[in-house]
Amino acid sequence: MIEMNQFKKYYLYSLIGSLTSVAIVAVVTILIGTFSDLTARVIGTLSLVVVHSLISLSLIKDENSKINTLSFFSDTLFLLLVSSLITSLLAVWGGIGGELTSKLYSLFFVLGFSAFHSNSIFLIRNKGPLISKLVRINQYFIAVTAFMVVPAIIIENMDDMYYRLLGSVAVIDVTLTVVSVILYKLYLQKHPGEKNELAFNKSSGVLKVLVLLVLAYFLLQIVFSLLFFAFSGFGD
Repeated sequence: MIEMNQFKKYYLYSLIGSLTSVAIVAVVTILIGTFSDLTARVIGTLSLVVVHSLISLSLIKDENSKINTLSFFSDTLFLLLVSSLITSLLAVWGGIGGELTSKLYSLFFVLGFSAFHSNSIFLIRNKGPLISKLVRINQYFIAVTAFMVVPAIIIENMDDMYYRLLGSVAVIDVTLTVVSVILYKLYLQKHPGEKNELAFNKSSGVLKVLVLLVLAYFLLQIVFSLLFFAFSGFGD
């Protein structure tokens, strides 16, 4: 945890330096008065750094924050955000093409969703022997599903049997999750005094934070897509 916090701190410091540098370059290019391909890419870079900076701030939590219950998801999303910034900058400056960019963002989404899925189901562990076993098995299937989705994203026209296996694993994954949640609800009925770990209500604040994180992640992809399509025509 200490290493991750240090990484976040240095990353934010680097964003400050990058934002300042790019802003200076943007001001100079705008004052020159010629809106060229370089000017468009500099403005695009500035926009991307600003968006990533704002979203990064929403992922910084204090020690008493309720989001600590979803710390694995939060930390994973932060790492994906760093990867997203690198990917988007490479795309704007022509380092990678649109197809590869789309595949990378699909990969980011799969990893982020898998982290949220695993972290959420982990919250109901130790609520009885059967639930504990199901949660442990479910996490294995979450990992296997994510692992199998990666080649399906990167490689086109894979064998039909592979997709059948992937679909079967995904069905088992979802089934284990639903059964675990149902058993957890039954457990809560027998133990009415216990806190519902999956009740992300207003008092816990977890749902609010989670919604902000998910919306921020989708906002990032939307903004990036708009910027990419806007600047993809330059230099052709």
